[in-house]
Amino acid sequence: MQLTVGGDALYALGGATPVVTSSVLISRDGRAWATHGDLPASRRSGRAIVFRDRIYYLGGESPPVFFQQVWASEDGLTWSGVGSLPEPLASFAMTVHAGELWVVGGYTVG
Repeated sequence: MQLTVGGDALYALGGATPVVTSSVLISRDGRAWATHGDLPASRRSGRAIVFRDRIYYLGGESPPVFFQQVWASEDGLTWSGVGSLPEPLASFAMTVHAGELWVVGGYTVG
């Protein structure tokens, strides 16, 4: 599950519980969580970040398949594809640097 902060809310996206899930949860206080929607597909080990008032979810896996899609949402409910990573990737680090999203490390198929 990936946790990110946007505005006055915390978002928890995807994960394995133990089944790989597409759930998007929201909390305004970090204690009470509510279902807020779903990613376009079930994923674990992808990465989520809020950047320029949009939530982005990148890559991830649903074993045995790895993914390279990049999705974005303004509300955590409606998602659209906005690009792709150079290769299918999971469990990488991601940050914002100099006004850009940076992806580092991770693992892929094989």
